Amino acid sequence: ISFPRFIATLWTFSALASCFIIFRLYVRLLTYRRLFLDDALVVAAWITTVATAVMWQVEGPVLYHYSPVFGGQVLPTLEFLDAYLHLQGYMVAWLVLFYSGLWLVKLSFLSFFYTLGGKMRTHRIWWWVVFGFTVAWWFVCIGIIDYRCLINDTSYIMTHCGSTGHIHKDNQIIYISCAGDILTDLLILSVPIFLLWETQLPQRQKLVLLCFFLITVVIMAIALVRVILGVDYSQTMDISWFYFWSSMEMGAAVMVACAASFRQLYITSRNRHLFGR
Repeated sequence: ISFPRFIATLWTFSALASCFIIFRLYVRLLTYRRLFLDDALVVAAWITTVATAVMWQVEGPVLYHYSPVFGGQVLPTLEFLDAYLHLQGYMVAWLVLFYSGLWLVKLSFLSFFYTLGGKMRTHRIWWWVVFGFTVAWWFVCIGIIDYRCLINDTSYIMTHCGSTGHIHKDNQIIYISCAGDILTDLLILSVPIFLLWETQLPQRQKLVLLCFFLITVVIMAIALVRVILGVDYSQTMDISWFYFWSSMEMGAAVMVACAASFRQLYITSRNRHLFGR
């Protein structure tokens, strides 16, 4: 994918996420006259999305210029090594922001789902299990980043980071982080489904709520596409393609987290119409 198309898509998703955030905050303030922890977490995730967009706007041209070297089609030059030393900090920061943004959205969902269960003991126990696993996997994803080949001197990078074994290791890290991303999404989704199963709501209302919860499948689908299309186990990953889908996943996650605000606004407007408030 070309850099102009990449940066245009990145800013489009960032702009859409910004609109969704503004709408979410408007609905929350309109409905409750205050904001909650889940709102703060989504806003923090949105900040990471915008921050990564700014980073790519500044450093993206350099990365794209040397993408053939990253892909193994061209041998590295001294000029590339100097540029890579400059890029190292940005790449590490982007990876940390990427995982943090995704996990802040997950924690936002969990924060919201915590309040739904009231004092149901089984719900609270399962919520804490999912919360602990989700936070633990966040640290795993950040901890398994290959820092040695991202922040190191050129001699180490040239000696150790281009071998076939290291390529396999890097791709394994991507597979593991993607699996954890999807698994935590499924576990988080199980919290409201478990709650709906236990409550005595009308069937139609249960189906409506379930459909809203299942919107998170969009995030899982993008995560799968990011790995399936961007990573070949036997080859160095296409960095531009991988970062392209990763950025889309970040923006989509923020928008999905705000999607429930549309239904909330509808209910609020309907109640005001019915009761004259």
